[in-house]
Amino acid sequence: MNNSEDNVQYGCLFSTNHDLEAMSCIKFDPYQSLLWYGTVKGRVASILPLEDTKYTAFPVFNDMVRSIEVVEDYVLSISKDNFAIYSRGGAPYNFIKTPNMTDIQCSHICKNNNYHVLLRASSKSFCTIDLEQQKEVRVVWDKKKDDCGIIKENNDFIFTCDNKGAVSLRDKQSLNVITDLMAHKGCVYDFDISGNKLMTCGCTWNYKGFRQDMFLKVFDLRTLRPLPVINCSFPPNYCRFLPSISEEYFIYISQSRQVAFSTLSKPTEQNNFFIDQESDHITCIDISPTNECIAFGDNVGTINLLTNSESPVCNLYNYEPNFADPVENYPPISIFNTNIPLNVIPLVPLSPENMASYWPPQFCSPAIRETQPISEGILSNLSMRDRVGYAPNTRSHTEMRYLNIIPYENVQMSINPIYTNGSEQNNESNILGIQDEVEIGSNSNIMWQYQKPILPRNSRLTMDMDSERYNKSGMVSLICDESVPYVSCVIQAMHPIILIRNLFEQHICKNDPCLSCELNFQFRLMSPNRGNGIASIKNFVRAFESFETHRKIQLMGGTLRDQICAFIENILEITGKELDFTFNEEVSKQTQITKSRVFGKLETPKQCIIKLDYSVWNEGTKVGQLIDLINPMAKDSDVIVIFPQISSAHLKKIQAIFERGSYWNFINCKHGQDCINSNCRYKHPSGKERIVEKALGELNYEEISLPQNIRIINQSYTLESAIFVMGDGINDPVKNSTHAISIAKDFHKPTDDNINWIVFSGHATGPITKPDAFACNLDYKVPVAVFYMKAKRENVNMTESKIEIPKEVFWTFPNLALSSNNKYICKEKFDKLEENSIVALDAEFISVDKTDNIKTDEIGRISVVDENEHVIIDDYIQIGSSTVNDYKTSVSGIVESDLNPETTNKQLTTLKVAYMKILYLVEHNYHFIGHGLCNDFNVLNIWVNEIQYSDTVKLCRLQLKPMLPLKKLAFKFLDKVVQKDTHDSVEDAKTALQVYRKYETLTDHEINEYLNDIYNSHILEWEPDKPKAIS
Repeated sequence: MNNSEDNVQYGCLFSTNHDLEAMSCIKFDPYQSLLWYGTVKGRVASILPLEDTKYTAFPVFNDMVRSIEVVEDYVLSISKDNFAIYSRGGAPYNFIKTPNMTDIQCSHICKNNNYHVLLRASSKSFCTIDLEQQKEVRVVWDKKKDDCGIIKENNDFIFTCDNKGAVSLRDKQSLNVITDLMAHKGCVYDFDISGNKLMTCGCTWNYKGFRQDMFLKVFDLRTLRPLPVINCSFPPNYCRFLPSISEEYFIYISQSRQVAFSTLSKPTEQNNFFIDQESDHITCIDISPTNECIAFGDNVGTINLLTNSESPVCNLYNYEPNFADPVENYPPISIFNTNIPLNVIPLVPLSPENMASYWPPQFCSPAIRETQPISEGILSNLSMRDRVGYAPNTRSHTEMRYLNIIPYENVQMSINPIYTNGSEQNNESNILGIQDEVEIGSNSNIMWQYQKPILPRNSRLTMDMDSERYNKSGMVSLICDESVPYVSCVIQAMHPIILIRNLFEQHICKNDPCLSCELNFQFRLMSPNRGNGIASIKNFVRAFESFETHRKIQLMGGTLRDQICAFIENILEITGKELDFTFNEEVSKQTQITKSRVFGKLETPKQCIIKLDYSVWNEGTKVGQLIDLINPMAKDSDVIVIFPQISSAHLKKIQAIFERGSYWNFINCKHGQDCINSNCRYKHPSGKERIVEKALGELNYEEISLPQNIRIINQSYTLESAIFVMGDGINDPVKNSTHAISIAKDFHKPTDDNINWIVFSGHATGPITKPDAFACNLDYKVPVAVFYMKAKRENVNMTESKIEIPKEVFWTFPNLALSSNNKYICKEKFDKLEENSIVALDAEFISVDKTDNIKTDEIGRISVVDENEHVIIDDYIQIGSSTVNDYKTSVSGIVESDLNPETTNKQLTTLKVAYMKILYLVEHNYHFIGHGLCNDFNVLNIWVNEIQYSDTVKLCRLQLKPMLPLKKLAFKFLDKVVQKDTHDSVEDAKTALQVYRKYETLTDHEINEYLNDIYNSHILEWEPDKPKAIS
């Protein structure tokens, strides 16, 4: 087949009537050469489209089949309120119906997991069905959108449309709407995505009703701007890209059987034809995975198949359908024929013994079965890991390794080699990316979620690194700064607590440095919209190092536990004073959560800390009573922080307060209400508690479990997060801590309290159950700080709420240069600064001494120009107390005098002010253009969604080729010489904007020619006085 755009011709392969019912949906099978369709009366059927023969047909519902999805093992049928799972042969597997699945509107198979199906219901919710578990695993409420007609997905976003003419771009993790593209003034009939292009068709509502639009809308997803509309010769109801032919090739179809083909580059040249059918209108279409076949279903049960090949293929890699074995026909025997002996008729032989279906009487009555005793050989090789015993499988090298037919003691088989500590070797990779270099000692008895993650050799952590390897939680993890190892774990524990998160996200002031503002920026950096991400804390650390508290903690020495406790105390004391300040009166009016709303009548937030004193504990005193004895004012706060202060001197008291028995109360007994075991240690619906003495015998005082709820007088508090120090399992974990971890609720999935918990171990995260999270083995895991939040809070907003960065940040802060005549920037300069417009950004870096041996890049100058190339930001950043190792003048254009307030004549400001300016542009949906923006954002420590910026480094690069410098791109694309002697961030930003605009005007073929010329030129110097090597 010739796949050039000018030679593609589609023709009708066949038109046949396979059903007497109107078709409601049609779908090509991506795994077999089958075409599935559903009818308005609830039947599902399939045909072999290239042979025009029926394969299967079976009834599923009593009403219309709204959608069909096909995965490798199942065929999924969706009706108004039901979700049916069938085999391809028509055997039913399961019917799923939940309260959230009412009036299902559309469905979609998730790209990252083919066994997850996303459904949209009229209850303003997105439901996720897990086909492996065959149940609903997630519900996301969408209060902003009333309906959703179609769901599609590309590598970056999930797209939905509504009946108001908008196509919504949603985050893949949270399903929150990032932006809306207004395509039509009425309803969106259909849309499709190919590469960076989005195409839609729809209608317009007016006072006379609705009128179909005679055009197609096309959007560029890189800039989120519409391209010129494509006028159609008839009103389109369906539109599709055909990317296997060309990225610009598309088809649109009307409901009255008219079909047209065209390209985005030549939209006026259209190839039109008419499908000859006996029907009134087309009801559904689908395109095969190879784009060689297009199927149409109509209102009288007719299927039309169009193809552009003489030998079409539906799937490139498919397997043949399974057909039933042919029935062997025996000659009939007449009942009147007495000459045929009866012994020629085969019968199933009967056995005089009991058959396998006959159960012994002792198994037919409800009773608690006694487990078989474990042999001494297994017990001698048993190793314990967090209350679970592991033993080597004596039959692991035999065909019996998966079976349990004969007792172990009757099998003579060599035992797997184990480590000296008794644990089995496990070569499987884990979620936290722990490398093979981790020493295998007693650490192999520690859960891998708790171990310290190790980066591969010659690797460094950045915000744009491969986070999928280290982060499996759906939340943002933080890079641990080894100079201050106590900071990241505390921030990670504070962030999931919504009261604290809202408190700091609604604080902005003019003080610099301000730790409350830095926590605000840090929490925004950990936004749920990022999904699995990794963030840095370097801006917060830079501000914290300017406080005397940092020096005191560094000089105090002590253990990691002491440093964490001191940091929490000081951070609450410092921020308690800072929260009294605000940016201006307008920002103050927007603030909903104040310090008094969270910490009540406490004079300082530091008073919400309770250091447990076990000397005042008496027999029978509970945790809440002990807290009230130690700090009676704590109950006035909605958030309290407990320092357990575990020590060997009070082990028995600690064990009595933090009962180990509460671990088992998280796990439901499988017998439920019918359990008759008086010694059962699991949780029962009746609230029956286990008898600890009989169930476990003597308690191990080295194990405790943190209580999930505590009660102080008449106030109930719920566990939200906790910080632990980890050891190696040999030495005292308090005195010889290896690292700190945080464990917190996954506030994205508040469905199951026992499952949705996350452990943060440095930059690596992973899910963990609540019993495992808060059961502590004091040999290697010791709690340091536990955060509780009041269960019932009056007049407190419990939804995510953050304040907007005010526009005044551009002109409010003075120039720090002492010799400057203009202390403040003119306000009128920003009057024409419109939201959602294009800006170009470039930054220059300098090298700063982090420690004696570590040097890092910091922002030295940052510049932003608007779409008219007018400079709106050109700030030099004051370094503060850090020592500059290298100004990198040759590539940055920065000299020492530029950053000195006494000698500079530049616009000098602090990193906080520059950060707020960029953050304002980000949160007001400005589209960034630049060269190497990923590196700029990484050094600035700000996260920008990929859809919000266009990086010429990535755009102007061929696959498997090195990245090109801006100097070469400007020479080829613009015939312009830049960066001759040194770099200038304003000039680089303007040049990147010009390169991008030139790039937008070129076709894909022209861009490839330009780039190939650059790669093949081998020019080392790009000077204006030298002859140009490229025409």
